[in-house]
Amino acid sequence: MFRLACLCVFFGLLTGCPTRTVVRGEPKDDASREAMLAKILQQRAPLRSLEGSAKLRLTEPGKRRSTYRLFYMMKRPNMLYLELTAALQQPGAIITSDGKRFAFHNLLQKEFLRGPAEGLPRLLQAYLPANLPLADLIHALLGDPPVLQGASRKWSKEKSLWMLVVQKKQQKQTVWIDFATQQIVRVMYDRPKKPTLTLEYSGFRGTPALPRRVRFSLRSRGFKADWIFLEQKRNTEIPAKNFRQKVPQGVPVRELLAATP
Repeated sequence: MFRLACLCVFFGLLTGCPTRTVVRGEPKDDASREAMLAKILQQRAPLRSLEGSAKLRLTEPGKRRSTYRLFYMMKRPNMLYLELTAALQQPGAIITSDGKRFAFHNLLQKEFLRGPAEGLPRLLQAYLPANLPLADLIHALLGDPPVLQGASRKWSKEKSLWMLVVQKKQQKQTVWIDFATQQIVRVMYDRPKKPTLTLEYSGFRGTPALPRRVRFSLRSRGFKADWIFLEQKRNTEIPAKNFRQKVPQGVPVRELLAATP
């Protein structure tokens, strides 16, 4: 019997099953719930960079669902490289930010846009309906979306999930935590003059556990984007030059001013 148990454990490790930590003892007060949240966020703190490939599926009312293949590189706090390929292997766009300046090369329309890095999220909304500052977007893709530090924080239980509602002036954020897996599985952002944004996470794997799928939803507009990780290389050394791009010869350049996402 002991040998059988050992074999089960051994083969279970070989299968590479999704990370699932069974934790006993529900948090009994707000202090222990805050500690639970802090621990979940802290687990990904050592993750400084990520690169690999992914699929991006966009769903909008009245339009056919579109799918992009993409190669990505991201580095905290606000460095990003995205190379999108549309259907039939048509090049779509190359998007970069080195933390100070962004460049957006639209290959289909033969246009090159550039400007201050804080202006990039506005352009990204055609692909990722996030309306978040770039640093927050990268945190969100890493599975640890920043949580508002507000004066009003209220914990409650919703079925099997713990729910935290944070209110800061006119901003509101709701966070859902699966206690069994010790993961944030949903986040909702309510901000003035912006549609409500919901992020949903699933398919956690690895150490620290990262989501395989991140769903961005603007339900009021029926806009949904599924970012599905195909490959995740963690903490690779990514040269700063990879987050910049030169203007291609013969492509017109348009300078954009920063805009609040």
